[in-house]
Amino acid sequence: MVLTQTGLFCQLNCMKDPLQDVMGRPRRYANIDGTGELSMGVMLLGFAALSYLQAALPEHSMWRTGFASMAFMYLILVPALALGYWGGKAIKKRITWPRTGYVAYSRGGKSW
Repeated sequence: MVLTQTGLFCQLNCMKDPLQDVMGRPRRYANIDGTGELSMGVMLLGFAALSYLQAALPEHSMWRTGFASMAFMYLILVPALALGYWGGKAIKKRITWPRTGYVAYSRGGKSW
């Protein structure tokens, strides 16, 4: 019996429950190809580009103050966030699922 500290609580790791293992499999499969990490990287690049462009602009530029600054922020961040979100879904649809397969679980109805 091993007591490990994870976060703000302690978790007892002595036996693996087979049912919990089966229920956790879809969550592990969703992270198998790294699209979440790629999406996060694209979003962070958007934040970095915004910070760089705001620092590189002249001090009295209209893009650094007021409403134009907010519009500039949205012009940079919204496409980066959208690319991170829909780009990850496109990678899964075009690359991951054809290679590993996709299982669509039934929504209600009979189980047999």
